[in-house]
Amino acid sequence: MLRGLELIFQRKVYRNDTEPVAYLDWANGDGLGMATIRDKKDTPMSWLIMRGASQNARMFISYDNRSYEWRRLPDVSQAYDLYLVPDHRVATFRRVNQQTPVGPSYALMEYVIDNEALLLESLVALCINRWVDMRAT
Repeated sequence: MLRGLELIFQRKVYRNDTEPVAYLDWANGDGLGMATIRDKKDTPMSWLIMRGASQNARMFISYDNRSYEWRRLPDVSQAYDLYLVPDHRVATFRRVNQQTPVGPSYALMEYVIDNEALLLESLVALCINRWVDMRAT
């Protein structure tokens, strides 16, 4: 997709393999682009990884105007915890390679989120966090 003179690479996030629920429009090269999450159109990806309270934290403000932070664990490779700011943990993400009855598993996310919109925002923010961190090493 071309927008002006900039080449955009779009990735879709699906629910149930058929219903698109998010679009990630990546800018050409290594730049962040825009995200559309449900009906929240053209949100800069940088808004989903704003500076958090500490060096290993990146914050986003959810649809409900609450602040959440994905905090990368310094001693565990590719591990993140999601906090409702300031200090209420609501999710964990760990890279895990193992076989399951339905096929290979590459990660485990455990959460106490009871809102689908927040879960989707959290997953998209985690995706962008991991993308940024992988390019920093």
